[in-house]
Amino acid sequence: MRIAVIAVSLLSPLILLHAAPARAEVPVCPAAITVDTKVDVQSQKLPAGGWSDTKRATYKLTSVALYTGRRGEELKAAPAQLKPEQKEENKKMTESWSFGPKDPSLAICHYKGTEMTVGIELPSGVQSCDVVMIRSGTKSYHSAGTAVMSCK
Repeated sequence: MRIAVIAVSLLSPLILLHAAPARAEVPVCPAAITVDTKVDVQSQKLPAGGWSDTKRATYKLTSVALYTGRRGEELKAAPAQLKPEQKEENKKMTESWSFGPKDPSLAICHYKGTEMTVGIELPSGVQSCDVVMIRSGTKSYHSAGTAVMSCK
């Protein structure tokens, strides 16, 4: 079955957002993304009928990876991924990154239940980012699907 993604590019599972340099607010990973997918019903040689060919799904943020570099860094064989400091308290894990104010930094946002990611180059002057993940029950932090990102 072929599936075509309507809301995002077919060329790459990575959507790159552009940060507006004049904005005072630092852009961060969305807490959730909604993706429309469409099945090419005609190419499937399905019997005539009222086949539904579009699905809309929402996926929650589960984790963030930060890289030193520009767009495309995450696609390299050995990307310059920054390792976060981790702090765990009760059922909450905080991952924190610090970097130089002039270093170009790229955030790649991962969502539960999909390989779709979104990415954004952080504006110059951003010096740190935190991702807080809440664990529910016995699930791991990255599979719980509850994460919030902030940068300053």
